[in-house]
Amino acid sequence: MSQSIHTTIHQLRDSVLTSPGEITSEERQRVARWSAHPEAGPAEQQFSEPLASLVTKVTYAAYQVTDEDIQRLRDAGYSEDAILELVTSAAVGAAMRRYEQGMAALQALKGVSDATDGA
Repeated sequence: MSQSIHTTIHQLRDSVLTSPGEITSEERQRVARWSAHPEAGPAEQQFSEPLASLVTKVTYAAYQVTDEDIQRLRDAGYSEDAILELVTSAAVGAAMRRYEQGMAALQALKGVSDATDGA
């Protein structure tokens, strides 16, 4: 993969997590960090409801997010912009986890290929 793709992916992450927004950059980074490493513990230990449920769904099965999930956040006082920022942050965290896992798998495969090339 070209270096520009790596750069672009990291620029996207940084843009989503550090640009000005309704949700603080720190909170967006916290959401993304959990989504990148959900094995560290349940979202309920990090976030209050209904945010914990939504972040979990976006991380594991974004296709299962429903209008009711979004409405629960609205009912909890989150604006449309805040909800978008939170969902995007969770999606970026989950995407970065998958990206890093994929890159590690490619590196491992390349290492195996390099080892067998010299045999």
